[in-house]
Amino acid sequence: MNKLKTKDIVLIALLSALYIVMTVAFMIVCSIAGGLIGHQIAMPISMLATGTIFYFMARKVGKFGQFFIFNAIFMLVFLITSGGHFGAIIASVPASIIADLIASRDKQVPTIRIALGTALLHTSTVMGIVIPNLIYTEKLAAKFAAKGYSPERVAEMVEQSTGTFAYCLMPAAFVLAIIGVYIGSVLLKKHFASQNS
Repeated sequence: MNKLKTKDIVLIALLSALYIVMTVAFMIVCSIAGGLIGHQIAMPISMLATGTIFYFMARKVGKFGQFFIFNAIFMLVFLITSGGHFGAIIASVPASIIADLIASRDKQVPTIRIALGTALLHTSTVMGIVIPNLIYTEKLAAKFAAKGYSPERVAEMVEQSTGTFAYCLMPAAFVLAIIGVYIGSVLLKKHFASQNS
């Protein structure tokens, strides 16, 4: 197994930064367009759009640790800028290691392995946010109430964060992440074909 070099870590950091910018942009646009529901669907939708980044990383770096470092950078920024969801951090760290085991053998791993590794990482992040909301519903309601929302609005927001919609986010994250990687494979097909020729 090849070890990561400094240039690989720099590339992973740059790709992670691009991912963060794209994810935040989707969250802003979706929140403006759809309020809380828009905010909640932003991450799965961004997974569809950012699958190209993971495909590119796997084909360009292709070394064990790429998913772990990518996720560590993302979670560090997530923690600093938003207070983070510790559930997402706790869930995504082992998932990033498993993703590396699945998809980081070399630069020529099958696309399905890249897609599955990416989907596992994204789904674990969503689970780490959704599952604590389901367990600590009262704390979630108190958090919304402390922000000054009316009791009716708090009830609506808790329902959106813990109801059927919340359960749908996890499979949606998995499926959209896989589709996103395949979109990336199509978009970058010529790029990697010209490099390999």
